[in-house]
Amino acid sequence: MYTKTWRLGTDTELDQLFETLRRQQYNNHNHKLWKNYSYSAFAECEAVSINFVDDLPFFCSGILKKSCWPNNTYRILNRLWKPAERASSITRLSPGLGSMLHSQLDWLKENTDYKLAFISRETNHWQQFFLDNFKKYFDLEFKMDDNKYLTCNNATDPSCWQKIIYYGDHTILSSWEKDEK
Repeated sequence: MYTKTWRLGTDTELDQLFETLRRQQYNNHNHKLWKNYSYSAFAECEAVSINFVDDLPFFCSGILKKSCWPNNTYRILNRLWKPAERASSITRLSPGLGSMLHSQLDWLKENTDYKLAFISRETNHWQQFFLDNFKKYFDLEFKMDDNKYLTCNNATDPSCWQKIIYYGDHTILSSWEKDEK
């Protein structure tokens, strides 16, 4: 098992594989979030990743940076999915997920001036499970607080306010627009 993380446009073979996998996911209209896998959703990514198990793609995701986030802040595991051949819901943490987390954090350290990496979801009550298990299985100590943070450019859209878990410099959070309800 291994993970490749790269900037789109820098590796033709991996670019083609990622695009094929992304297009399959986008064209699967049975998936409730199929629109999240459009070409434009990944065009903004700083980098993308494919995790391989037995040399076959197991997980795919991106690293995203947006102007509504503080400087040097990146969303990791952005648009995480399993390719069709491996399709099943993600109900437990696998070593592949840990490999992807480490690969994306390493890529950020080597290629950016990142200060904070975060993961967000629209739903609630997922954070503690991930904090506990990232520490236990992957030796990564993420943190959380009770705020919802602006995760997309439309502050009037309730789905843009999400709970996060984060890794890195917590002082960055003070400059991020949040809903402290």
